[in-house]
Amino acid sequence: MNLENHLPKAIRKSYTRKFALSALLILIVVGSIGGITQAQVSNDVTEQQQQNLLTNAEMEGDSLEQWLTTQQQNTRSLSEHRGFASNETSARETLLDRESDLSADVTALHYIERESGTIIASTNSEVEGAGIQETSIVWPMETAYEDLSFNSADEVSRSWVYRDDDGKTSIAFISPVPNSDRAVVLVTHTSERAERFRNSINGTETVVVAAGTTDVVFGLNESALLSPYSAQGSEEILSAIGQQSKGTVITPDSLVAFAPVGGGTDWVAVKRVPKSSALAIQQKVTTNVVALVGVSIAGLLLLGWLVNRGPIQSMRELTDQATAVARGNLDEPVTDAGRIDEVGQVRTAFRDIKAYLEVVADQADALSEQRFNADVLEEDVPGRLGESLDGMQADLEGFISDITEAREDAQQAQAEAEDLATSLERRAEEFGEVMGKAADGDLTQRLDEDTDTDAMGDIAEAFNDMVAELERTIVKIESFANNVDGSTEEISASAAEIKAASEQVSEAVQEIATGAENQNESILQVTDEMTDMSATIEEISSSADEVAMQSEEAAETAVAGRESGEKASEQMANIEQQTAATIEQVEELAEEVDRINEVVTFIDDIAEQTNMLALNANIEAARAGGGNGESDGEGFAVVANEVKQLAEETQEATDDISSIIADVQSVTDKTVTDMQGIGTQIEDGHTTVEEATDSLADIARQVESANDGVQSISDVTAEQATSSEEVVAMVEEIGSISEETTAESENAAASAEEQAASVTEVTNNIQGLSQQASDLRSLVGEFTTSEEVTTGEMGEQGFSNTYSPQSADNSSTRYSSHSEN
Repeated sequence: MNLENHLPKAIRKSYTRKFALSALLILIVVGSIGGITQAQVSNDVTEQQQQNLLTNAEMEGDSLEQWLTTQQQNTRSLSEHRGFASNETSARETLLDRESDLSADVTALHYIERESGTIIASTNSEVEGAGIQETSIVWPMETAYEDLSFNSADEVSRSWVYRDDDGKTSIAFISPVPNSDRAVVLVTHTSERAERFRNSINGTETVVVAAGTTDVVFGLNESALLSPYSAQGSEEILSAIGQQSKGTVITPDSLVAFAPVGGGTDWVAVKRVPKSSALAIQQKVTTNVVALVGVSIAGLLLLGWLVNRGPIQSMRELTDQATAVARGNLDEPVTDAGRIDEVGQVRTAFRDIKAYLEVVADQADALSEQRFNADVLEEDVPGRLGESLDGMQADLEGFISDITEAREDAQQAQAEAEDLATSLERRAEEFGEVMGKAADGDLTQRLDEDTDTDAMGDIAEAFNDMVAELERTIVKIESFANNVDGSTEEISASAAEIKAASEQVSEAVQEIATGAENQNESILQVTDEMTDMSATIEEISSSADEVAMQSEEAAETAVAGRESGEKASEQMANIEQQTAATIEQVEELAEEVDRINEVVTFIDDIAEQTNMLALNANIEAARAGGGNGESDGEGFAVVANEVKQLAEETQEATDDISSIIADVQSVTDKTVTDMQGIGTQIEDGHTTVEEATDSLADIARQVESANDGVQSISDVTAEQATSSEEVVAMVEEIGSISEETTAESENAAASAEEQAASVTEVTNNIQGLSQQASDLRSLVGEFTTSEEVTTGEMGEQGFSNTYSPQSADNSSTRYSSHSEN
């Protein structure tokens, strides 16, 4: 069906309008494709940038939590330093030495008296002697320094974020010095830490907001710190922070992602990036799409103008000239603009047609006027029209000469026709009598082929051949009926056997259907169990990322997964080596601790011996005092008491050291055991990663051959969830196949029953065919045939010969030719 026929007539009449309509459709298609592409790219880029920004926020939150933990550990480690057990000078030196080892964001270290808060030593000598209360530190819950308390020597307290005397936002950590009334305070600037924020998208603004107060506690803009978060769209952002722990928000002018910091704080890391930076690719695609549509419009308009000014204008002129020629005006000139393209070729061909028609018209005029000697008739007119004109000229010339001869021949032919009609009438009566007997069933009748005219002889010969062929056909039909009657009995017996076999097949297929149905029920139970197991595993692997793509992307993802598995295997091997090295180092540490324990035991023995010596010295001092040497005895006793006291203190110290060493040994042993367990787990993980890599390689090959989509597995748990889902899908597919098998078995059983019914129907039809063959044999018996045809010809040809009315056709052909002559 031609689509052009459905267009309005006003458009069909003008090529320019059809071209404009086509251009408009092309523009609509291009614009639609561009719009769809822009929308898809916009959604993909937005989702990708949101996820990228969220990941960056989560990493920033984890990094800040690690920073808090590190500062707390530094504070606790500093408070446990043995340099604080001596005098103030030693404490100051310790602070200065440790300050150089800490990060650049640590701005001050204070060594204070816990009860009064007096700063005994500080890296800032200007505040030494002052109270810690005089600083700007704001302790948790607005607690005064005097109300701070520590449950253990390992405890570290953290202040609120506050502005120090220099106007910079800071945070302080305090930890008590063990076995003393002193404490160490570590002060850091949050702005220094904010300078280490890392952004994955250019133009990203990173701040840390306290969820409880909505104040900004970390950021590069000092003026905005410790003030409520007031970025554009802040109400929507803060509302989202209050409703969920992490997520993304799209405001009119920016993309925002937030994630918790952790570490016992209510801080939230907020990443905000303008859409102009985050969605630059989207804007570029939009610009390209608009440019593409604009260029398409300009190109189509230019092409339309060129077509309208060139070929269309020439075709209009040629149309006017052709219309004039069609109206009979052969004097209308055909212009020539010197074009040699297709339009020029059409114009040249039209000019030739016009000249051709002029010659034909002149020759027709000459023939109509019987001017057979005119010069125009000598000009060559090619083609069938020229041949027709030549034939017309010759026929006209011969026609005039033949008219006279025809008149004389007509008179003579009339007399001969009258004699022929009388002879034909007599012969027709004889032929009618013979044909009547043959029509009554006597096929032995024949016509006399010796006639006065060839036409009647041909008719007699054709009739005789037809009757002879019909006689042979009747004999064949009779033999065929006999054969059919005999064959139907054999076919009936075979049909009965087929019917019995079909019933057996139906019973067997019914048993298969029953077995398939039982199998389907078992598979459904397995499917339910696998679905429950898959749901349990999916709850465990709820954090796994799902990556779904078009069949080619699935293959690429599988290959990438295999490569990642290989890299993970290499990294696991490296971790395994590092773990082994760490285990060796921890075991060496355990050995060193054992050596220290031996030294402490030795010192403890010396202290006991010293204590015994002091006891003996006291005894000797008592004896000396009793022998009137009281002054010497008292001095000796004082020295002995000092030695005894020193020995006791040494023994107490060695007991404390032994206790600490025992704890260290316990922790070291537990660490060795844990590290060995971790090593075993890493080996298992290494093996698991290698197995996962092999599985991913198999999946990649299967995906490449079947062009199926797969799911990339982010970790071992997600892989188990995916594997369970695949097993469920496979079991469900097996269930579907089982259901189809049951249905097909039932269909096969029904087909077998239908086949048995069909065989019964065939048997009935065969019996009907046998009856029809008997009726045919009775009808054929009504014809009379010669003995020669019945016995001789059938013995040679048999049933396989078929009737071929070739002789009758030849006779008819000969008769027709004769009649025409």
